[in-house]
Amino acid sequence: APCRLRDREDASIRRLDEWLRIPSGSTYPAFADHCHAAAQWAASHLAERGLEAEIIPPGDPPGSGRPRVVAP
Repeated sequence: APCRLRDREDASIRRLDEWLRIPSGSTYPAFADHCHAAAQWAASHLAERGLEAEIIPPGDPPGSGRPRVVAP
């Protein structure tokens, strides 16, 4: 297992770096679209790994808050 982890380390770091580069500072309204992009990114990568990821939309009133990703 350690060799397998080592073999995938570079790809894992690249994926994490890609996700972290999305400017999704959730407290800033200017980043709202980026927060949605980050949620989409996370959900799609979780789904690629076999998890049933769901994006919970922002709160009430619609558009307030930020989306959340849940993988039950």
